Amino acid sequence: MRAVAVIVGVLVAVAGCSSGGGSDAPDESDGAPKISRYVALGDSAVSGPGLDPMDRKAPAECFRSLRNYPHVVAKKLGAKVDDVSCGGATTDTVRDAVKKGRTQLDALKPDTQLVTVGIGANDAGMASGWFKACFLPGQNDAACAGFMAGFAPDLLSQTRTRVTGILDEVKTRSPDATVLLVGYMRFAPSEGTCAVLPISEANRAASEAFERDLAAMLRGAAQEASVGFVDMWSAAEGHDICAVDPWVNGVGSGDGDLLHPTSAGMKAVASEIVRAVS
Repeated sequence: MRAVAVIVGVLVAVAGCSSGGGSDAPDESDGAPKISRYVALGDSAVSGPGLDPMDRKAPAECFRSLRNYPHVVAKKLGAKVDDVSCGGATTDTVRDAVKKGRTQLDALKPDTQLVTVGIGANDAGMASGWFKACFLPGQNDAACAGFMAGFAPDLLSQTRTRVTGILDEVKTRSPDATVLLVGYMRFAPSEGTCAVLPISEANRAASEAFERDLAAMLRGAAQEASVGFVDMWSAAEGHDICAVDPWVNGVGSGDGDLLHPTSAGMKAVASEIVRAVS
């Protein structure tokens, strides 16, 4: 986000949201099968806050960009996307309507052919807790260590069950669809920090471990639900916040909001999804 207050606001925003819209003519499909009906569910890692132009048809609190990865995927596949991603979405709030509109799950139809789901980090305040304890500039090491030891393991375990439940519901509503759970980007570098990531080495190391555990949790949920998993934490190696070509934003980066994908990151996710579909 452009400020700490904004990032926390996005992380706790209500999810649900109305329809995204169509797509342009097909682009590089990389040999993927023809898909006409595509639904994208998820939180702000999907919706793309700060990547203009924003979807003016969506509720303002969803922070939904027309340059997020669902729209890039749709263009590559020549598909019509129903993008219902919304900033702050959790496994609970995807079942809630925003401003008396549809829920995210309501977008799923029996003839839906592709569903991508990006969810889980906001459950039980997990992402906001991690940010405030470990990624908030100037935060002390003890706060981060306390979050990692005292809260993260239980939150990850509980969230795996919740994510699996959402994936099972997706499969029930769209039984013939290819369903992909999309993981989160890599934030912390494997070593060192930088001007746009002003945290201690201890907090960097703890954050890297948390991100790895988050990716492993989501992979486990996908396996349990028998759906595909797009491991963006692994795919984003070398593209962390401090990298020359970052796929997520640090403090003052400007291409999208803090701790959210850059436009290059959105394109990278789209490429991984198209590869998985192919």
